[in-house]
Amino acid sequence: MRKHSTILIMIAILLAVFTLPVSARSAFDIALRSATLYDVDTSVAEDSFFSGMSEGKNWTIGVGLDMRLTAFHLSLLASSNHEDEEVFDIYSSLAFDIPVINDVIYLTAGAGITTRVLFPEVEGACLQYNGDSSAEETDFMNVLLSSPVHFTAGVDIVIGHATLSLAFIRQGVESLQERYEGVWSGDGKNLVSIGLNLSVL
Repeated sequence: MRKHSTILIMIAILLAVFTLPVSARSAFDIALRSATLYDVDTSVAEDSFFSGMSEGKNWTIGVGLDMRLTAFHLSLLASSNHEDEEVFDIYSSLAFDIPVINDVIYLTAGAGITTRVLFPEVEGACLQYNGDSSAEETDFMNVLLSSPVHFTAGVDIVIGHATLSLAFIRQGVESLQERYEGVWSGDGKNLVSIGLNLSVL
């Protein structure tokens, strides 16, 4: 009798292991993204980096889209620029998730490019990309290669269909078409992003 009970328990355990999903998150997900970015031209090592958080002028608002396939996700975020109302920064990032508490907390790390778009003040004029290229004179590849590289690291907290994210963005000054070693240089600026993703698929 005891032998039969043990066999039944083992079968139940095996069924639970192979039929229950490893993660409650779906393998594919599309989410609308809203975020606020703390943008101050100060090194993170300096005490003054965090002192500016109480000033509204150092914060910008962004909206975008986040697409995830298993542990990898592509994020597009268009953010206003507090230095110029006619300028938008588009952050395109590819990152991967590292589960800390499965289905709840994930560490994220990735990299991407930042494309600066200038809307012309003169009606009928072309958009400006990264400061010196008009829409008539450039193509997608040129815009891609002339966009500065950034690196990002953060933490995501999953709450149902919503994800609260906190990320640090290290914005470089070199693009992919410039010196390769310049991509890893210490120049550039630091940003903090607080975002909310709402899953739509």
